[in-house]
Amino acid sequence: MKKDLLKSGIAGFDEILKGGLIPSRFYLVRGGPGTGKTTLGIHFLVEGLKNNEKLLFVSMTEDVEKIKQNGKIFGFPMDDITFLDLSPKSDFFYQ
Repeated sequence: MKKDLLKSGIAGFDEILKGGLIPSRFYLVRGGPGTGKTTLGIHFLVEGLKNNEKLLFVSMTEDVEKIKQNGKIFGFPMDDITFLDLSPKSDFFYQ
């Protein structure tokens, strides 16, 4: 079974998980602002790039352009990731 596990892109995290994530499962990553949730997700997607997988990053709160800018600062290949921005725009709150 270990050979079928999905790598997270973070060796230490995969070690804690005893090899990686179980395929075909949903995972919820929870934490406050600045705890690394987005960075963990990008690491996972970059690992998928290595395997020529189709990638989709869905944002429901953070501005996609900000995510892309931050990722590029850290050297992530952000142009190779497809983004879907589902975050509400300001007019949603002021109608």
